[in-house]
Amino acid sequence: MQGAQRALQLNPRLAPAHAALGYIDLEYMRDRAAAKSELETAVALDPNDGESHHRMSHYWISLKTVPGSAYRGSSRRGMQSAELSIGAHMAFTRYEEGRFPEAIDAAAATLQLDASHAPTNW
Repeated sequence: MQGAQRALQLNPRLAPAHAALGYIDLEYMRDRAAAKSELETAVALDPNDGESHHRMSHYWISLKTVPGSAYRGSSRRGMQSAELSIGAHMAFTRYEEGRFPEAIDAAAATLQLDASHAPTNW
């Protein structure tokens, strides 16, 4: 957290630093309002940053009432960032949606790329 805060002191327009703080706010601080603000800032600063969209999709998932277009837009942009991370993300998303066979399929496909990928194994 301190690293991201320091990065923003040096350059407040760093989308990855805002995305990192948003994810920390969401997952560890459990402050959805702060998370949404940081993640929206990250996406606005760099609309092409897949990781910012990936983190934003986690925000939408956390609401348990995922607005389809907002989530799907962020998730699709996030898919462009990294094949392994996205495979794990898709498995997690399908699991959270209760679509267990699809979650298993997404995890299996990702593990074919790298059997030791920790997030997918989780």
